[in-house]
Amino acid sequence: MALSQKKILTTIMVVFLLVLLPMGSYYFLSQGKDLWDKREVADYTLTDQAGETFALAQLDGKVHVAAFLFSSCASPYCQDVLATQAYLQEKFRNEDDFVMLTITIDPEVDSVATIRAWADSAGAKYGKWMFLTGEKEAIQRVAVTSYSITKLRFREERFSKIKASPKLVLIGRDGYIKGYYKTGEDDREELVEAIQAQLNPAE
Repeated sequence: MALSQKKILTTIMVVFLLVLLPMGSYYFLSQGKDLWDKREVADYTLTDQAGETFALAQLDGKVHVAAFLFSSCASPYCQDVLATQAYLQEKFRNEDDFVMLTITIDPEVDSVATIRAWADSAGAKYGKWMFLTGEKEAIQRVAVTSYSITKLRFREERFSKIKASPKLVLIGRDGYIKGYYKTGEDDREELVEAIQAQLNPAE
């Protein structure tokens, strides 16, 4: 009887490890928009395209989206992210409580002068769409510990492997992450609706 019970327990553990645990992990990752809702963006300070200090605290009470790219990125998804941000800038041009950030992940190349030229080429309006750079370690920690754009967020020794993100991170007025959104042309309206919901929450 004891041997039979051991076999049953062993079988249950094998099923858990091989089937249930991977399924649970997949569900967690696929449901990020809801599960990350309780994660507050950690404060940080960087430098904007005008060479001015930018602190997250400047966005208190505002809704913002953040992108993590680099100026020389030629990938189609980098272009999609920028195109979506340009679209959002026009869509919410009269909404003072909505701001966008494009944060370089290659600060050693993307100096203030470089991100200024990058912002100009993107048609960014200063104050509405901010391009940010800073020290490499500071940028990496913003990406990992503030916005959680990578699964490496809990492995600080691998910060240097952060890559550009094909998604925009949406943060509500309360400073908490509300979701990670695709930036293809067909995906924009979902993000627009999510932004509007944060700007004008139902009573």
